[in-house]
Amino acid sequence: MQTQSSILLVSIVDVTCAEAQRQGFTKLGLLGTAATMDGVFFKRPFERAGMEIATPSDAEKEWIEQKITDELEFGIVKPETVSEFQKIVKRMAEQNGIQAVILGCTELPMLFKDATLSVPVLDTMQIHIAALVEKIMENGGIEL
Repeated sequence: MQTQSSILLVSIVDVTCAEAQRQGFTKLGLLGTAATMDGVFFKRPFERAGMEIATPSDAEKEWIEQKITDELEFGIVKPETVSEFQKIVKRMAEQNGIQAVILGCTELPMLFKDATLSVPVLDTMQIHIAALVEKIMENGGIEL
């Protein structure tokens, strides 16, 4: 897409991959919609960079998809949903050996505003925003 665009595009996936590399992670968990967790578009850049991506079990993926579409997309954050996400990440750390988890859906950070996970978090939205601001500043800011 960048080759066809006259403006610089900054990929949320690529900047998250670069941040994971910067932090030295080699095995990451990925949470998001079913398309994100099952597709290759998110995983491929990490694998090319020598990192392994683990995703939740099929039953957990279905549950996550349902919580995103039925709760988070409407701004609903239930304590029991937060707790279950924490359990999923903890299980992935223990069974899959993940060192950090990627929040691959921009609604997921709402869950952890006041809660923590058992591994570090890569918030794709915040990483993307930081990268965009950095690019803007490199190019002399924005003219208003």
